[in-house]
Amino acid sequence: MKALPIFFLLLTLLTNKAQAQTQRVQSDSNTIEVYLLTILPGKEIYSIYGHSALRIKIPDRNYDNVFNWGIFDFNTPNFTYKFAKGRLDYLVAGYSYERFTRDYFLEQRTVISQKVNLTKVEKEKLMALIGENLKPENVAYRYDFFYDNCATRIRDILSKSSVNGLRLEENTDKESPTLRDLLDLYQKPYPWLDLGIDMLLGLPADKRATVSEQMFLPDFLMSNLSEANINRDETTEELLGNPEIVLDFNSDPIKSNTFKSPLFILWATFILILGISLSNITEKWMRRIDIPIFIVYSLLALIINFTTFFTDHGAMKWNFHVIWLSPLIIVSLVHLIIKSNRVLQYRVNMIVTLVFLPLIMILPQQINRNIIPVILILFVRLFFLSAFGKPKS
Repeated sequence: MKALPIFFLLLTLLTNKAQAQTQRVQSDSNTIEVYLLTILPGKEIYSIYGHSALRIKIPDRNYDNVFNWGIFDFNTPNFTYKFAKGRLDYLVAGYSYERFTRDYFLEQRTVISQKVNLTKVEKEKLMALIGENLKPENVAYRYDFFYDNCATRIRDILSKSSVNGLRLEENTDKESPTLRDLLDLYQKPYPWLDLGIDMLLGLPADKRATVSEQMFLPDFLMSNLSEANINRDETTEELLGNPEIVLDFNSDPIKSNTFKSPLFILWATFILILGISLSNITEKWMRRIDIPIFIVYSLLALIINFTTFFTDHGAMKWNFHVIWLSPLIIVSLVHLIIKSNRVLQYRVNMIVTLVFLPLIMILPQQINRNIIPVILILFVRLFFLSAFGKPKS
């Protein structure tokens, strides 16, 4: 996925230049060369999952363009709100292969190219489909990370171009990875990001992914299509040719720092809060500590409830974190601020929090274990606010 300046989008999309070119070159389908381009993960957060694009080359016509379904514009009105609501549109654009390689050279991203084996008829169909995508009414599409993104669009367009269809060896193993498992492969070097995304994703992310569904990730699009066959009458042929390295950059492994990890920081914070709670600190000073704590938890509750109930992100639905990150936390914060001693309300909130801990082991939703100290911090403070361990006045 790649963000491009708005002026470049105007050049490539509003003038329909790329669409016109695809229409002109369909007559040269015998000499068209089609390549799948796979860009390996980068270091920026938006780039850690990699990227995919299609290259169309006609040597005799000096035509060499890349078609990219992963463009978004940061200048979109209400960009953050639309992204949070799941209503952000992505765009498709065609631009020169030279510009494509220059961009990723500057980003120092490895690019792999594989020739797509298509017949004359299939190439014509592919160009027609790309041209259809580039029409003004089709150039934007509603982005869905798992089911409609830069990689799945290429998977689908190649499948539709195949006259007799693609043959994929679907994995029938019940232990095949879930969508969440696949993301974890890329998020592991970023434990705080992994924790945050795990909290935001609901039960749909724990669906076991078929071979086709795994191709929402560019690496898996490349590897799974490399094993795919395309039907040719009574025979089959490999869809993709051997991979060739276009740009090669050695990516230094990200070094983990134990003392900066969620595991260390969150458990250390829990021990600190438990120690303070058991000390002889006065109620006045404890309240000054509790209010910031409950502000943080209230913000978490607002985010989780918003993404679960009020967005169009299908993967964020049925998020069981709403059990312990409930509006009860916000009510507790209000009572703390107005100095209302509602012990019963604190106790109800504490019980709800406590019940969630054993549920972690049996819930169908995979829960990141680094969240346990976060839950325990809330439980400890609710326990003392419930007058089971009343601090000194």
